Amino acid sequence: AAFSQPASSEIHPSHESARQNAFLIFNSLRSAMRQWGSSLYHNGMSLIPATIPRGTTLYHGARSNSTPTVPEWLAFDREHAEWFAHALPYNLLHPPRPKPTPSFQKPLSLPSTSKTGTNSNKTIRGYLHTFTTARPLHLLYLDGSSAANSYFGTLDTQDYLLRLLSPSDNRTHPILDFVRARDLCGIITEWGYDGVIRMEIGFEVIFCREFTPEGGLRRESLLRSPGLGREGFDTKRMREGIWRWARAVGERYEGIGGGRVRLDFSRMVSALWYPVDLGNPDGEREREGLRRLVRVQSEELVGIRNRVEELAGEGGEEGVDWQGVVDMVVARYAERLRYMSWEGIEEGRFVEEVYAVTDSYVEYPPAEGDVTVSGKDRERCEREYLMSVEWRRGEFTEEDSMIYVAISRVMERICEVLFDVRDKLEEAQPGLGLEMEERGHIMTDKKEMKDAVRLARSAVKGLTEELRWTTWKKCRGCAPDEICFVAMWPYGRIQDHYSPSC
Repeated sequence: AAFSQPASSEIHPSHESARQNAFLIFNSLRSAMRQWGSSLYHNGMSLIPATIPRGTTLYHGARSNSTPTVPEWLAFDREHAEWFAHALPYNLLHPPRPKPTPSFQKPLSLPSTSKTGTNSNKTIRGYLHTFTTARPLHLLYLDGSSAANSYFGTLDTQDYLLRLLSPSDNRTHPILDFVRARDLCGIITEWGYDGVIRMEIGFEVIFCREFTPEGGLRRESLLRSPGLGREGFDTKRMREGIWRWARAVGERYEGIGGGRVRLDFSRMVSALWYPVDLGNPDGEREREGLRRLVRVQSEELVGIRNRVEELAGEGGEEGVDWQGVVDMVVARYAERLRYMSWEGIEEGRFVEEVYAVTDSYVEYPPAEGDVTVSGKDRERCEREYLMSVEWRRGEFTEEDSMIYVAISRVMERICEVLFDVRDKLEEAQPGLGLEMEERGHIMTDKKEMKDAVRLARSAVKGLTEELRWTTWKKCRGCAPDEICFVAMWPYGRIQDHYSPSC
């Protein structure tokens, strides 16, 4: 499909924008190709070149045993594709078309459907197609819940940035996903991509090439799927199938695993580091960190889109593993910050935790024979997880530079709060650090110390609210017959989004 492009104005990534949106960029990196974080931060603002290695298994569920035509959808998990492969009664596949509603979430249940009609006894067979990749597939990953056909901004990068449509264009209607897929294929194949990766309850590929070895896929098997009986959607078997699907997805909350998708973060393009208006008309969702592209000017969108196209033709060398960097940061600080911000923590334990997490960067007075290394405490804290990429700074792409700035800002803020808290505790009780070193514990019964701990814990709580790490919303252990459920398109309730539970 051809799309008109307004004259492009020069727009470039901005270090200032990267600093302003640092927490959002950090969380975008952390959640990329991960179901959990991408379900909570469902409005993706980033596009990342991705590769599926040769020999990777992909699945396609359909009502036909014929080779799929382009464009068509593929799933990474069997349970995802099986949902579309079940044999069903005719009348359930051809009900009266309901009027679409602008709802992002719908209950984890199935609607009752009329079973009357001349074809009510007829069963339409379903088929599960299994393919392996005949060569590496080059895809464009759209982050967030980009397969969620909603009005909340999940489709913004597709409709406004890639397709260059205006919010008033009828082609942006969420239900027109086949039209959307066809248009996306027409755009990205010209850039050398084989398709796009999106996410709903599970990750999917919209494949834009022929379903042949030459096109990139080799058929491995074709299986007829079991029927669900006349009751179709109302059967216990169908409901159990949905639960198994959700369970399979839940097992991959932190990544689909197996090295099945490799992201090139050095060619990641994000609206978050451009000087544009990413305001969300829904103020409550904007405060949650959910941005939109509805206010971005058309010429600005063209400029960002041009960069996506430009980077599509580059690559080949291994980029910086920025997700690995942010994973290390979260692994060190997430549980410590959760504990320190917990209302039930004892004052003495709070002080001990503050010193434990900051002592690693503090130069204590030397003993005889010690060697003193120069450097400031906070700087050591800020640089710890960025030192591993410092040697590559001469090779950074412009995008690497934006990511570096964003992660640096997050580390600055974490270390700033922790050392400010430490300073406040020292002010309340001078010599506290040496007392901790000599005794291993401290007395917190003084009013000044109690007040300092209360203010310090509030500061740490404020830091967690700034960071908004999705790991803090995870359930703390579920029974074997339960899953930790977060709202994932098209299933879930509002409370499942805000308070995931078993």
